[in-house]
Amino acid sequence: MEYLFGMLLIMAGLLGASALIVAKKPDAAQIIEKLTPFQALIGAGTLVLALIEFVRIGPKALIELMRVWPFFGATWFGAIISGAILGFMFAVPLMGRLGAGQQKAAELSAKLAPWQLLIGLVAIVAGLMVILFQTGIIKPSFMSNM
Repeated sequence: MEYLFGMLLIMAGLLGASALIVAKKPDAAQIIEKLTPFQALIGAGTLVLALIEFVRIGPKALIELMRVWPFFGATWFGAIISGAILGFMFAVPLMGRLGAGQQKAAELSAKLAPWQLLIGLVAIVAGLMVILFQTGIIKPSFMSNM
């Protein structure tokens, strides 16, 4: 499930930071255009998995991770927070079908929009790090040895 969460974070981050990415690499516009129709589903999936990971790890264990292995803990903290925020922002159109809270959700999403680029970049880095940690390429304690 962590691999899926990492991949969804990367996709949500690409969508969140799309303005910067396209400005720096115009070729990337084609990839982002392919992701755009699935923005609401990517958002919903990212939001759900961020909440599942938060409950699975737990707030106390997340703080303990940040104390014992700061880089590993910060990666999971960034992944969960950026996943929840971007997931919420992208899932708002999907929430319109759910009922009354649509207006307040849209207002909150509009307030978060100026931060979308920064949160998108955090999500891309966190998604890559989650995958690297899960594959064992980087060990949770690698920064502790320095």
